[in-house]
Amino acid sequence: MRRVVARDGLVLVLCALVFLFGAAFNTDTGWTLGLAAAGLVLVGALTLLWPLGQVQAESRAQTSAEVPVTLALSGRAWFAQLSVQGGVAPAVFTPVLGSAAGSVEVVLARGRYRRLPLTLVATDAVGLLQKTRPLILKSPLLVGPRREADLCARLYPVMRAATARMQASAGAPSFDLIGLRPYVAGDPIQAIDWKLTAKSGAAIVRQTKAAAPVTWQAVLVPDAAEFELQLALVHTLAARGLWHELTALTLSGPVRQPGADWFATVQAATVPLGDLTNLSSRPTIVFCPAAAVAAVQAALQPRPVMVVALTPAGTVVTCGARAQLVRRAAS
Repeated sequence: MRRVVARDGLVLVLCALVFLFGAAFNTDTGWTLGLAAAGLVLVGALTLLWPLGQVQAESRAQTSAEVPVTLALSGRAWFAQLSVQGGVAPAVFTPVLGSAAGSVEVVLARGRYRRLPLTLVATDAVGLLQKTRPLILKSPLLVGPRREADLCARLYPVMRAATARMQASAGAPSFDLIGLRPYVAGDPIQAIDWKLTAKSGAAIVRQTKAAAPVTWQAVLVPDAAEFELQLALVHTLAARGLWHELTALTLSGPVRQPGADWFATVQAATVPLGDLTNLSSRPTIVFCPAAAVAAVQAALQPRPVMVVALTPAGTVVTCGARAQLVRRAAS
């Protein structure tokens, strides 16, 4: 924008000097040059009167960071030439009969966009003057966290194995008695009621209701140092079905089941761990800073807890006293 203003200012100054030069010498040649310069400026200014805001871009409603987005440009444009500049390969096109059509491809950071970090530049018919405007989208575009497919593929088996161990433990027979019956070959030895067996002289089996399957919940405690990677990992793992509900801790309170808009716009912030005690008593997967692992485990005892923390060496998965490192991919 500043470069365009400086360029136009220089053109206007040169044209003004030519005009003043012609007027000062008061000759036919001087006046011809001066009027020609004034005419060129006038023609250029008139061709730039059309509002540039009518040219807008359109794209899909959602995408991920670092994934190229194709923007289709359209609108009424009575300009000699249009171009898109800033963060993209320069795209130049000429409107046909007042209708602008073109496309550009751009990579955007995570966020919610209506005004893009791109500049639409219109050039006059003479090629002397330009005017600019930020490129506007017809409808908002949500750019979510980047996809961490590689890290997720290496981390998921580790987390799945940990939840499976907890699931097997929770799937053992409970103490909710349904009834008693004689022992049948194939019944587990642990199901035999030895006191009743001793009294009756025949093996008696306790029929109990199996414990309900473990339903995990996930909690995101922001890690300011690794927030973008942490957010990308949680967003990518969410589709794997490891947990039933996600809760994000923020300065304004817990956010349950955050949507696409939250993932696109949330900013890193250090939050207290006090909200952890208000969670339900279900087994919990916590994504948190490495320095907070011990505090998280202490706050959530005695429930089953898996803690996932990002470190310079890689991702550490801690479940009880067991910790496993998933190393970062070599760059």
